[in-house]
Amino acid sequence: AEDASGAMLFGSSADGLCRFDGQRGRRFGPSEGLAATVIEGMRRDGDDVWLATRGHGLVLWEGGSARFRSFSRREGLDTD
Repeated sequence: AEDASGAMLFGSSADGLCRFDGQRGRRFGPSEGLAATVIEGMRRDGDDVWLATRGHGLVLWEGGSARFRSFSRREGLDTD
């Protein structure tokens, strides 16, 4: 996927979310607020990106603030 600034986003099978802006790469994982390390899918929604994770439900990456918000069974999803 591509974020609103044109950087490429890559989901990982073990290392969370990776972002590459053409010159630098950055990884987002638990220490950056992303609880999930397995990203199974993603979809851009304006400035934000929705991440489908394994075992941690849906995660909204608020691209402008680089903040993550998780949605799981507690918020009404059928599965995590």
